[in-house]
Amino acid sequence: MAIWSPGVINIIIAIVIVEWVLYARTVRGSVLVEKERGYIEAAESIGVSTSTILSRHLLPNVLPPIIVIANIRFGSVIILEASLVVSRGGGAGRTTVSGATDPEWI
Repeated sequence: MAIWSPGVINIIIAIVIVEWVLYARTVRGSVLVEKERGYIEAAESIGVSTSTILSRHLLPNVLPPIIVIANIRFGSVIILEASLVVSRGGGAGRTTVSGATDPEWI
C-alpha cells in the first residue's frame, strides 16, 4: 500500500520536502550576517521602515546565494525526480519524468 498515489504533483511534493532545508538554512545564515552590517544598522538608526530595509537592503543581498544554490542543485533534483519515477514504477501512471509521454519504442 502506497502512502501517496502516483502522480507528478506528489513527486514534486516529495522533492520539496527533501530540498527545503538547504534553502532555509542558507536564507537564515545570510540574513543573520547581513543584519549585522553597518548599512542595515544605519538605516535602522535613521528610522527607515522595516519593509524598506527588507526590500532595498536585505533581499538583494540574500537572493544571490539562493540563486547559486538553485543552479547547483538543479541537476540533482532532476536525478532525484527520475529516480522517484523509476522507483515508483512509472510515477504518474502512463507518463515519465516531468509529465512527458512514453516514446513509441517502449
